[in-house]
Amino acid sequence: MNANQERIKHLYNRAGFGMRIEDWQSWKSQSWKRVLKQVLKDAEQNETLTVGELKAPSPIERKMMDKEERRELAKTNRIFIKDLNIAWYKRMMFTEAQLREKMTLFWHDHFACRLLFYGFAEKQNNTFRNYGLGKFGDLLEAVAKDPGMLQFLNGQQNKKAHPNENFARELLELFTLGRGHYTEKDIQEAARAFTGWGFDLNRQFIFRRRQHDTGLKTFLGRTGNFDGDDILRIILEEKQTAQFLTYKLYRYFVNEKVNEGVANQWAEKFYESDYDIGQLLITMFSSEHFYAKENVGTKIKSPTEFLVGLMRQTNMDFKTADGIIFLQKVLGQMLFQPPGVAGWPAGRDWIDSSTLIVRLRIPRVLFNAEDLGVEVKGEFAGNEDLLRLKRKNRALEMLIDWEPLLREMERQNNAFDWLQSFLLAGNPYELKEVTPFIRGSEKRDQFKQLVLRLLSTPEYQMC
Repeated sequence: MNANQERIKHLYNRAGFGMRIEDWQSWKSQSWKRVLKQVLKDAEQNETLTVGELKAPSPIERKMMDKEERRELAKTNRIFIKDLNIAWYKRMMFTEAQLREKMTLFWHDHFACRLLFYGFAEKQNNTFRNYGLGKFGDLLEAVAKDPGMLQFLNGQQNKKAHPNENFARELLELFTLGRGHYTEKDIQEAARAFTGWGFDLNRQFIFRRRQHDTGLKTFLGRTGNFDGDDILRIILEEKQTAQFLTYKLYRYFVNEKVNEGVANQWAEKFYESDYDIGQLLITMFSSEHFYAKENVGTKIKSPTEFLVGLMRQTNMDFKTADGIIFLQKVLGQMLFQPPGVAGWPAGRDWIDSSTLIVRLRIPRVLFNAEDLGVEVKGEFAGNEDLLRLKRKNRALEMLIDWEPLLREMERQNNAFDWLQSFLLAGNPYELKEVTPFIRGSEKRDQFKQLVLRLLSTPEYQMC
């Protein structure tokens, strides 16, 4: 690939989940700036993600349920959450709106909630999708009033007689300002301002006026009869919020090691734009800094980025959807089940000696329909089926369309070098280094072996 094509690949790797062979064929002769315009245009697509309506019983109805009815309701709920998980994976694999789904994943981690009811999980996920490329203030308000967030961080229990500080603490530490830019008193006063915020049986936000503390509050140096909306407004007035978010987006899209000079310039523009997320990303993806050598091939893929990218680059799909859940469990990133309110780890924390070995084995396991030979632990929607799948020693069966990739390789003068450029963030290997691993006399079989070999390298873990 030439320099322009390398930029296009880098853009697809970071603003989405990797380049498909169709993307390469469409854009190989176009400028990266034109491709960026198309990526942004595609991101305007916004389709609600849903797998159906699961009606939650009222407290009275729930009281009247016997043990078996409650068990059946819980089972149905787990199935719905599992189906939502699979549907989101499929969306990331096949949608043209790659940037919107990449940002949905970012906000899913940023505002991490472990939601046990399908209705909450679906609503919150679509909130991230709807607001994720707009103004951060709108997203922040929507999340603060989201029933899933209110449930997860005890908003329902936040009453004037006994303020609950859980949401206020995470709002300041993890969602906006960052540790060290507020005091314990600020948390206490913010919690008072959010008293009375809750949701009804239809999962709609309600303000319970009688439970709201109407007294004066002092927050971040300002004093007034503040409510929750006032707290959000004051937080957005702080330039530290713009810097905190810009630094986090920099680490997500550019490099784990932040170039403070560049990031501070972007943060200033972000603040001046009234926190326009889409405009910040345009600034980022249009910059020479984004494509600088030190920022290419330096990011360790999260399990979701690794698995979705593998599916996209090889035209592969799961024959049975349970395989998606199984591999999420194996790789350590189960969507809708973050380990805590701080979200998932990042960067080098994704890789240790055991997880790297599993990652290197997965491509061969998927292409050859082999048993991965690992156990999964813990509970999740549909986990019982996965455990049965393991006990029966069933392979992970895939649907693979080799033709587009093989035809493109046959058109190339140097198929190996082109394949490396397409799959890896760089060209680290010489053909003689992989020749001993190639089997078969047929040219196409040899090509397949080359693909598998490169997918099973440490370099493929990077983007």
